[in-house]
Amino acid sequence: MAGTLSCLNAVPLPEILAAMRMAQRYTMKNYFDLTGQVAVVTGCSTGLGVQMARALANQGAAIVALARRQNKVEEVAAEITKDFGVKAIGVPCDVTDTARIDEALDRILAEFGRIDILINNAGTGAVAPAEQITDEQFAHEFEIDLFGTFKMARAAAARAWAEQRKVKTELRLKGAEVLRRMEAEGRKGIVL
Repeated sequence: MAGTLSCLNAVPLPEILAAMRMAQRYTMKNYFDLTGQVAVVTGCSTGLGVQMARALANQGAAIVALARRQNKVEEVAAEITKDFGVKAIGVPCDVTDTARIDEALDRILAEFGRIDILINNAGTGAVAPAEQITDEQFAHEFEIDLFGTFKMARAAAARAWAEQRKVKTELRLKGAEVLRRMEAEGRKGIVL
């Protein structure tokens, strides 16, 4: 312990202050400046969706909060605008319904002209042992977590390609990774 203290005492105060000033210049904001970008977050009525939207807004992105409950997404959007000073709108959307996805994306493109970031966060979470989950519950999980993720990514990508833009798509493990693994393992005859 004494050796550690003597090492700390050996560093001149001006060098410590210079290091602290440099650390302040390299904040997260400098590394991840999203000013001018449009971020769409599905499942953005509570929980992780709201927290991801807030983090993106903190970095300067305009936010589109998507979820089934209109009152919740509008509330989230208003709070984000108030707290971070970025443009945020709430758009109701059920990711299991392709027509509703198309309507939501058309509204977003009419409002912002593009989508730069897509966070596919909509999902459910059946909390029970596998032997207690019914076929209906399992199908519902897949409809939202897997197919909803795919439907939203597909629709956003189609619009982005039509506009010659790139969409930064974050596909959750429940979505793209599960599909990839199912395909790879299915070729081997292995059941996940």
